[in-house]
Amino acid sequence: RRVLFRSNDYFGLVNDIQQYMQNSSLSLTNEIPRFISNAQQAIALDLKSIEDRVTIDFTLSAGQPTFTKPEDYKNLSTFYIFTASPATPLIYNILTPLKSASLDYCYIYSPNQSVLAQPLYIAEADVYNLLITPTPDQSYPARMIYYQLPITISELTPTNILTNNAYNLLL
Repeated sequence: RRVLFRSNDYFGLVNDIQQYMQNSSLSLTNEIPRFISNAQQAIALDLKSIEDRVTIDFTLSAGQPTFTKPEDYKNLSTFYIFTASPATPLIYNILTPLKSASLDYCYIYSPNQSVLAQPLYIAEADVYNLLITPTPDQSYPARMIYYQLPITISELTPTNILTNNAYNLLL
């Protein structure tokens, strides 16, 4: 069956789904937002593009072994701390990458999180946090580059990167 897709936004997608299903009943119409949301989540898991990369600068706090992920966080690209050279101990201008490691490795490497030192490793601690090990011995300027989840389309936000660039994926 051939459907002519007319509009690359949320409302057009709802209409196209109804047209494709040849059904505009209220029960189907009420389920379409869930269908669209599920499709977006499935696509977001596989999608990695330069447009999805975000860079944030912040300060890691001394004595804090975890860092809260941003709300739109999907997965980590790179994580750096700024360190100082011995010649200029008060100037933090050396970008030092933390090595990605498994959570198990981080706990084996640094089983006592109360021992403080310059961080070397980072791991996914849970859904909301990253684990930094060893626990930072001081505050460090830091930079994180991560992949973000695409903005979810809805009645309030009718377009996003998928509707603009890959509309047929959603259908």
